[in-house]
Amino acid sequence: MFSKSRKYLEAYKNTDFAFKFRSRPKVIRVNSWSSSIDQVIVAHKSRAAAFITAYNPFSISRTKAVNFRAHQKLMASLSGSRLSFIEGKGSDPSGEWEAEKSVVVFGVSRATAAALGRRFRQNAVVFVRAHRPSELILLL
Repeated sequence: MFSKSRKYLEAYKNTDFAFKFRSRPKVIRVNSWSSSIDQVIVAHKSRAAAFITAYNPFSISRTKAVNFRAHQKLMASLSGSRLSFIEGKGSDPSGEWEAEKSVVVFGVSRATAAALGRRFRQNAVVFVRAHRPSELILLL
């Protein structure tokens, strides 16, 4: 079960949610706004995006093989939808936590982003609305 400890919340807030768009690195940071991220959202003819992982459900470490299979299920789920997405990774700048494969999904509502996170048993997802700071959505 999710520990609402300060350690986990701070880890989520300090994570670099990174991906590449047109060969250029992009980073989403919780509670930050970026015109560069806005440009990517608009380029996908969207108003919002969400950064989601299937790694380490409920912040409990899993093996690389288990995490990889979970990521493949997330990718298959998105591939079967009409949503566009880009693979990325969530990285801890301090190096304490291992990077997690993730996706940034475009054209989702806040509710859809939360539902995807819950489906893959995550404690939180990052939601980004164009022209606004990103937000951490706690799911439990």
